[in-house]
Amino acid sequence: MAERKYKSVAYEKSAPGFALLLDGRIALTPLGNHYYIKSEALVKVISAEWSAQEKHIRRETMPLTQIASVAVDFAAVRREELCADLLSYSDTDLVCYRAGDVPALRRAQEGLDSMITWAEGRFGISLVVTDGVMPVRQPPQNKEKLAQALFTYDDWRLAAIAVAAKPLSSLILALAFIEGVLDADAAFRLAHLEEIFETEKWGRDEEKESRMDKLKEDVAAVAEYLALL
Repeated sequence: MAERKYKSVAYEKSAPGFALLLDGRIALTPLGNHYYIKSEALVKVISAEWSAQEKHIRRETMPLTQIASVAVDFAAVRREELCADLLSYSDTDLVCYRAGDVPALRRAQEGLDSMITWAEGRFGISLVVTDGVMPVRQPPQNKEKLAQALFTYDDWRLAAIAVAAKPLSSLILALAFIEGVLDADAAFRLAHLEEIFETEKWGRDEEKESRMDKLKEDVAAVAEYLALL
C-alpha cells in the first residue's frame, strides 16, 4: 500500500485528452505511463478518487482509475498481449456450458442462448454448446474472428472489455455488455446463474455473498466508466 505523497489533484486539457495532475505534474500509471484520460467527465471522477485517498493510497477504492490504467498501460501499448489474454476465454466461455443434470438450472441457463445467437451474428463465429463442465473444442476460426473484432475497439473500450471479462468469466458476455446489448445487472446475472440458483435453493452463504458483491461492484464500475467516456 503506497503512501500518499501528493497534496493537490487537478486536471488539464491536453492533446491526447485530459491530463491527471498531482501537485501540478502529470500522474503516472503503475507502469510509468502518463495518465491521459479520454474525456473530461471521466477524468473528473478519477480526480475525485485520487482526492479521496488519505494517508495511504488504496487502489481497491479507485475502480475507475484502475480501468483507466488498463487502457493506458495495456490497451494503448500492449494491445496484442491484452487481446491474447481475452482470447483465452474463447475455448471455455461459460455461455457454452449447460447444467444438463440439473433441469431447473438448465432452464435458467436458456437465457444464455440469446447470447450465443447474438455473438454468432455479430462476429460471424460458431459456438458449440455442451452439457457439463468438461471443455468442448470450439472451431479454431473463432479466435481469428474475435481477434479481428477486438482490434476494432478503441483503447478505452478494449480496457472495459478486459476488466469486465474477469468478473463475468466470459468474453462473449463482456462484449455484449460493452456494446449495450446487456446492462450491468443482466450481464452479471447471466454470468452467475449457478451461484444465484444455489442461493435460492439452499439459502444464503455469507462468504459467497461477499465474493459475489465484490464481482457485482466490479461490473458496475465498468458501467459507470463507459457512461463517462
